[in-house]
Amino acid sequence: DDVDIDRVNIAGGTFAYALPNPYNEPITITLSIPEATLGGEPLSVTGSLPAYSGQGDLPLLSNLNAPLDLTDYTLSVPDGLVIVNASVVNSNGDSLPVPDSSGVVINSLLFNFAGGYLGQEFYTGERDTIAVNFFRQYAEGEINLVDPSVTIRLISSFGLPARAVVGRFDVTGLDGERLSLTGEGIENGFDFNYAETIGDTVITNFVFNRENSNIDAILNALPVALDYEINALINPTADTTIRGFLTDSSAYQVEVDLNLPLYGSADRFTVRDTIGLDLNGRYENIREVTLRLTADNGLPVALEVEGTFLDGLGNPTGKLTAEEITVLEAAPIDANGAATERSKATHDYLFSGPRLRQLRAADRLVLALRLTTTEGAGVPVRILEEDRVRLQLGAILSVVQE
Repeated sequence: DDVDIDRVNIAGGTFAYALPNPYNEPITITLSIPEATLGGEPLSVTGSLPAYSGQGDLPLLSNLNAPLDLTDYTLSVPDGLVIVNASVVNSNGDSLPVPDSSGVVINSLLFNFAGGYLGQEFYTGERDTIAVNFFRQYAEGEINLVDPSVTIRLISSFGLPARAVVGRFDVTGLDGERLSLTGEGIENGFDFNYAETIGDTVITNFVFNRENSNIDAILNALPVALDYEINALINPTADTTIRGFLTDSSAYQVEVDLNLPLYGSADRFTVRDTIGLDLNGRYENIREVTLRLTADNGLPVALEVEGTFLDGLGNPTGKLTAEEITVLEAAPIDANGAATERSKATHDYLFSGPRLRQLRAADRLVLALRLTTTEGAGVPVRILEEDRVRLQLGAILSVVQE
């Protein structure tokens, strides 16, 4: 009831008619739909019928067995009506009443374009999940990102006003807790741009940040996944003066980006990594082993390392050192918090006697890497795309000469 169509382009459908001649004189019948045009020419059908003899079936002008194909016709719909004109004239050109038993049928219409006010319509979007790998190796400590954000990008070929309606936007934390993003854009939705010309595609970016949402709070849950569903409400204000269009290929696409710019501070933010070892049963004539850890740090964070050797069953067999060590000091930073040069260091760890037996029993080394910004958790630093930290572990073997 709330649709007010100005024009449609027909992609399929038929027009059928059946008009009898009950008169005792020949007649000419003309049917037309002035607002239905093909190549600029209005739809019009004309046919002649002989006089009715007074017995048997009435002469009939009909295409019921082969209805007219309406594909590619353009149909204007003034005042929401499709007007079919019918005229009957005799051989003198006099108008006669259209017979009561006359009928027309428009059937199985399909459209590839509709213009006008197309009512309010709710489109349900697809539910999707984004995996967040940044925190998956997290073990402990704190990290504070200065300016995290979520960007929702809407790519639309709708030719009429539409509003994004957030059906869900949940974050799954490292501990399995689910938190919901909140803010005005979640509660009230947000309008997105629409195409003004058929075939156009327009893009709208809406950013949730710490100023308009609780993104800071949900990032404290150390997210490992975003679960979202973005729907669309057509003609959200129900303003009938805004005339738009839809085509059979009109669509909207949603892209969601979680932006975690590495600008902030860290206090013993800990991740874990594993290095495989294979000394068990090998190198029987080894007297001692020196593990050499070479570190090259281009990050403005200090790097502490704690190493634990594990056997094939996951049981600890020993430690890299008696306690955690600072492998690398943080690289110096400039006024913007970016590293200005690299920090390098080499550390040797000697294994002999009982310590060597611990090393032989291990099949992997688990490293706990703790990152701390230069002045603790209070000074923001900036990690750029080209910044790297590189750790290399090698072995120097001392062998018994036979």
